[in-house]
Amino acid sequence: MRNSSDQEPQSCARRPQCRKAVDMLDLLIEFFDDGERWIKGKLDDGAGNRCLVGALRDIRERAQSPWYPTRVYLLNAMQRSPKAGWTGLISFNDRCRDFGELREVILQARKLAVADIEKHQRDVPTSDLLAPSPGDGPRLTYRMSRPLCARKRRKDDPPPRC
Repeated sequence: MRNSSDQEPQSCARRPQCRKAVDMLDLLIEFFDDGERWIKGKLDDGAGNRCLVGALRDIRERAQSPWYPTRVYLLNAMQRSPKAGWTGLISFNDRCRDFGELREVILQARKLAVADIEKHQRDVPTSDLLAPSPGDGPRLTYRMSRPLCARKRRKDDPPPRC
């Protein structure tokens, strides 16, 4: 069995879908609505509230995007956390005292992902960055255009696009 600490986000950042990890982390913070929709102990409570893994699954299904890179960045951010005794995303979620603790890890994972993207951009010629890859779709930005949770999602809002 492969240890999650053996997984390198740097190698992941070189694949186009890994740039979506930052967007997934932004959607994750937005989904939790400053902790209002965060739960512990189960994936989904039937009322739209979810734990970390439940929210990742929900966002992944709506965005039709892989969550492997997001998971790697979260695990690496969790390793930097002083919280001990966790063995994965679910146990970390359930051992958090409050949402603030989980939010710190999500934001740390985002910082790691952005740093990897920026490092990769410095190492790659500009012409390679601008050339679209087959199946890449539209280029995603990795800087936030507005503060997280600036407003609550309304029923008539379209689903988030990745």
